Formats: sequence, C-alpha cells, structure tokens
Amino acid sequence: MAIVSMICSTIWRGRLVRMLLPLLVLAAALVLSCASAAAPTIQIVPDGGPIVAGQGLQLVATRHYADGRVENVTRLVDWASSNAAALRLVSPELKPGLVAAETESTTVFVTARDPESGEFTTSTFSVTRPTLVRIDVNPAPAISLVRGQTHSVIAVGTYTDATTADITSKVLWSSSNEAVAAVSNLEQSRGTVHAVAQGNTSITATDAVTGLVGSTLVFVSGELPTLIALSVSPNPESINVGGITQFSATGVFSDGTMQLLTSQVTWSSSKPTIAKIDSSGGTLPGLATAIAIGDTTITAAAPGTALRTSALLTVTP
Repeated sequence: MAIVSMICSTIWRGRLVRMLLPLLVLAAALVLSCASAAAPTIQIVPDGGPIVAGQGLQLVATRHYADGRVENVTRLVDWASSNAAALRLVSPELKPGLVAAETESTTVFVTARDPESGEFTTSTFSVTRPTLVRIDVNPAPAISLVRGQTHSVIAVGTYTDATTADITSKVLWSSSNEAVAAVSNLEQSRGTVHAVAQGNTSITATDAVTGLVGSTLVFVSGELPTLIALSVSPNPESINVGGITQFSATGVFSDGTMQLLTSQVTWSSSKPTIAKIDSSGGTLPGLATAIAIGDTTITAAAPGTALRTSALLTVTP
C-alpha cells in the first residue's frame, strides 16, 4: 500500500511541474519585458559645483538606459535655471546647456527634462566672486633710481576669471631694506618709492586677504645730479618795436650733462614797458615782445636755487 502511495505522489508532482512550467516561463518573459521597457534616467555633467562669476560652463545631458546604453541628449532636453539672474542659460535654442555665471549666489538649481520620457534631473551650482590668484608689481623686474629720487610702482592683480585690475591702493607695501629705499602706504602716495641710499632692495605688495605677494627690485645709485649753472641765449639780442624774439635757458648739471630748461625757469624783464616776456606759467615761456625803444635785461631764474642769469635786449625803432 505504501508503494502505491509513493508512485501516485510522484506522478502528481510530475504533473504539477508540467502544469506550472509554462506559467514560470511567461513570468520570466514578463519580467524581462518590464526591465527593457523601464524609463531611462537623465544625468547632468558636471553634476553641480561652483562657477566663478564672469565665466561660462557647458553642461551636458545624458540619457542612461537599463541595458547600459548612454546617449547624449544635450540638444533634446529642456533646460531651466532656478535663478537666471545668477546663472543664465545663454541660448537654449542655439547653445543648449551653456550657462553664464552673472552674479554671486550660494544655490542655483539647473534642471534638464527629457520631453520623450518625462524624466528629469536637477544639479546644484553656486556662483562665486572672482578671487585673486596673482600679483605683479610694475615696473618689473627692476627699476634703477639715484639717491633722493622718487618713483611710483603699481600692483596689478590677476583673478580667477582671467581679468586684471590695478590694486595699488588695496595692498600693503613694504621694503626689504628701508635704509636703501622706502615705500609709502599713505592713501595719497601709496606705492611711491623714495630712494634713500646706495644699494638694492625688494619692494613687495601683499594682499591681506589671500596672502599673495608680488615684488620688484630697486637699485639705488649715487646722488641725483644738481643744477650748477644756467645760461640764456641769444645774448645780446636786438629787435624792432612790435617785434618778438624767443629766449632759451640751458642748465648745466653736476654730472656734466646739459638740459634745456626754457619752460622750467622763471622769466622776467627789468623794464617791462620796453619789452615784456612770457614766464614759465605762460603759453610760450621765454617769448619776448618789444613795446618801446630802449634797453632791458631779460633774466631767467631756476626755482628752488639761487641760480639766475641774464641777457641784454635792445629795442630799436
């Protein structure tokens, strides 16, 4: 009896398997069908991050399928920015995915929506202000001065957006050897170098926020040449009443050089009723105009010194 029961049970189990097998095959087919029909996902590359104001960034949208395929759909998706004033889509039709960072903002959401599947994704960006990355001090790499001379240097800052700006008034100036040359941090003369003694020093500009520095070398040589003599020509000179003549002044310096100082000296006439002369503040310094018959002395004086020299001017009918 037990043997008969075992035989019947085995036959029944075989029939059950044959009955369920088609159902199992159908279920497996349905699972595979559903997997292949699953909606693809959308991704944005890069997936968020900081962008410096003034810069642009090309975003790329990709469609990812369940079977592992990836498709570039940058031109097919609909792009949107949550804050167009901060992060603007340049031209969704002509340049889809290209954004321009305009103003500082901590959070801007950029969305790419796939019109075919309805799927969308959102990436989070921030817009940051340009930061200083480099300081250059000009003139560079060095300037040469003589003792007692002054010269202004300029600090130029380069930022993360590749722009440059004059930051002379924003940096802290210092000299590695103030006994040779000092540099001013006063508001009205910031960046002005004053040569004190022979030698060399480094003039440095430091940004207090970033700690960035820039520098240039200063070489200081001997004394600044001084004016030791002055001459006026022509001497003597003669012109008719109503006529004009141009006087010139030449300075001789302690280093042996000569320089025309006509526009720098102060001109005067001993008898302005006979001839007048245009002084350094006039339109044509050194130009004499004859007014009446007679003689007058034309004098040139060097400001800040006791040097002066004269020429005789005779006015004839």
